[in-house]
Amino acid sequence: MRLQRMLLPLSGAVVAIVVLACAFGPGTASGSPTSGLNRARVLEVPEEGTTDLGAGPQTYQLFQIEVLDGAYAGIRFTVDYGRRQVVSEGEGVRAGEEVLVSVALSPTGRVEAYFADFVRITPILGLALVFVVLILVVSRGKGLRALIGMLLSLAVIGGFILPAILSGQTPSWSRSAVASC
Repeated sequence: MRLQRMLLPLSGAVVAIVVLACAFGPGTASGSPTSGLNRARVLEVPEEGTTDLGAGPQTYQLFQIEVLDGAYAGIRFTVDYGRRQVVSEGEGVRAGEEVLVSVALSPTGRVEAYFADFVRITPILGLALVFVVLILVVSRGKGLRALIGMLLSLAVIGGFILPAILSGQTPSWSRSAVASC
């Protein structure tokens, strides 16, 4: 009996996902949005120093990167971090580290890479794992069902609703979308 109570909501969620996938299929949304940021690996840091941008002295770095994904994958750039913008104290890059960069045309017409942020996926995944373990330890079966519900909700939001909004469409149900299935 307990298994039947768990299978009914789960099967309902699967049916809902299939219907939503049909309604917001690849013909309606253009896939996941892109942020314009690319992962890059720091190859070396040939120059470090101190500069003054008016708010007091701060450190800066010039470093070489190789872009790992996107249209500029495999291309190397020199990135200026700290001579044109205020940076957090103690923040700095090291050779071998992965960073996020934005590659764009500069005002002079050259293609340049600009430091955006550090890649923080490992600490975020670790924190998420601790979160899941704590939920399962504290609330056991109810916590597992809550996590499944949360994951299904995030899948619907990230897989269907946000791409529809970003492509300029309404994320609500429409008869034409349901009829196309």
